[in-house]
Amino acid sequence: MSSLTLCCVFYWFCSFVHGDNDNEFVNWQHGFPKHHRHGEILKFRGGDAGCDPATQRCESSTKIDIDSLVSKFGPSIHIDFQINADEHKLDCATSCETFTCVTSNTPPPHINFTKYPFGSVPPEDFSNQFAYPLNLILVSKQPLFPPSVARSVIANSEIEGVSNGEYVSGKYKLGGEWLSNLPITLNFFNELLVQSIYPLLHAQFPEIVSSQSSIRPHSVSLLRYNSTHPRTDVHVDNGILALTLALSSKSDFTGGGTFFEHIENIVEMNEGEVTIRPGSIRHGGNKVSSGTRYVLGAFFLLEDKVEHVRRFKNRGAKARTKLDYNEAERFFGIALAINAKCVTCLKDLSELYLVQDRLDEALATLQRALDLVEQDSDALFSMGVIYSKLNRDSDSIVAYEKSVEINSDDFELWYNLAMKYEETNRTRAFEMYEQCLSCNPAYGPAYINLGTLQAEEGNFLAAEKNFERALTTELAVQASVNLAILYLQQGNHLAAQGELGGGLEKMVGGLEMINRAISEGGGDGNGNGSGSGNGNDAQIRTKLFVGKGQMEAALDMFGESEATFRELVKISPKTQIGYQGLSKVLSLQGKHAEADLVKQIFLDNN
Repeated sequence: MSSLTLCCVFYWFCSFVHGDNDNEFVNWQHGFPKHHRHGEILKFRGGDAGCDPATQRCESSTKIDIDSLVSKFGPSIHIDFQINADEHKLDCATSCETFTCVTSNTPPPHINFTKYPFGSVPPEDFSNQFAYPLNLILVSKQPLFPPSVARSVIANSEIEGVSNGEYVSGKYKLGGEWLSNLPITLNFFNELLVQSIYPLLHAQFPEIVSSQSSIRPHSVSLLRYNSTHPRTDVHVDNGILALTLALSSKSDFTGGGTFFEHIENIVEMNEGEVTIRPGSIRHGGNKVSSGTRYVLGAFFLLEDKVEHVRRFKNRGAKARTKLDYNEAERFFGIALAINAKCVTCLKDLSELYLVQDRLDEALATLQRALDLVEQDSDALFSMGVIYSKLNRDSDSIVAYEKSVEINSDDFELWYNLAMKYEETNRTRAFEMYEQCLSCNPAYGPAYINLGTLQAEEGNFLAAEKNFERALTTELAVQASVNLAILYLQQGNHLAAQGELGGGLEKMVGGLEMINRAISEGGGDGNGNGSGSGNGNDAQIRTKLFVGKGQMEAALDMFGESEATFRELVKISPKTQIGYQGLSKVLSLQGKHAEADLVKQIFLDNN
């Protein structure tokens, strides 16, 4: 066949591939759904308002005005308080089934503490019982036990299988196990409770701990940080008091420590040292990049004090999960009526308004929280999300950038910033995606969107590498589709330049990718099953088949081209272009009668 004929064959087939909507990149997963923190509330405490240095006390009253609550929420409020009390009593009784509870006081060990500020917004329960200044984060200057004991605890916990456990902490996974599943470690902790922990809690927080006999361990676990389970999300603890006990030497790992958003430096401890504090302070386990860090964490209840604010807030969150929005709003309202400066309650109420699309109320409520506490990266993140929904993109970017100044290790935050910059500043968008991936190298959405941007700008090699990286993430199906589209684009470009062999290779690779996406996505490529979920699988696959068939024909590979179009007709019997391609390649081989028959079969069946 002459070169002119080859050219005509190729461009005849190209007319099927290159239509008005050829640039599929516009319709990719570009703009992949944002990971809104609103879907998973991160509670917090801390800030700089709510207490009066002149009076040395905080404004909220510990006495609950029942008459006022009855007037606002109805007489059933009595039942609600009783439910809280009953649940608290049960939790305290259950605690003593696992952990040692005492009946008398023991003198505390001689331990000195470095004290850090809690912030001027006090703990959300019993707020006026904490005297100003609120230096309530206490880090011991001496260990509670020698390094040999710490090493023994770690060794025993490994024998008991602590390395097999795994927790979810917000958007992160953390290794560890509940002490109830580690009997040897539990025995150690129970002895430590009596000897050191109960006496220290009583001595350091006498304003709320009436006696050692009132303390009830609530949730106790041994956490294991390493490079694969490096950190926790920023959060608050579900108890009036909390403890973090270091078991590892600082020389055993790189990074680590505890991150408090309102404290400039990471708070570190060596083995045997302990941090005790109210539970409602916003904090997180700082990233461990190498080695292993073992930490024992515990929350505590007080038998003679019911945390009504926390319990109403938790009941509101539970009602919201069940889509009982009226009940959720009522519970959040009760919690705020008890403590108007409960910032976690305001954030949860804002979330409730958001899921109901009550955006103005969500924004106003979240602003109340930020007026109390400016240093809250998650509240600022959520503010950015609300602004986005209100189409206030510039305000959204400002909120996200304030958030990242506080917590620069938040990969979801970098991701959302990148998406906001895609339309206005692509250079910044590239930078934000790279920052996201430096924080979390396994985050599939960032690879998908970064590759999409690169492909749109013609940087196909870089795009291919990022889509290939995404193949190892939870977005393998979407990555396969994007690679298929990329190979289709590259194949057509190479063929148009006369590099038919290279173009054919790309088409074959594209078919492998789209078939993988269809198979792994549970579809058949024709709209049956889920497929990749983007709705274009059949169109992409058809274009790849046509491209492959056209290039085979142009390379005098008529038998292969015929087989390609026959396969396309078989899997997509209603696709006209498949019959047209098959008829054409049959004609090129001189099989005119069979070519006419193929045309007739299509007309008869469609």
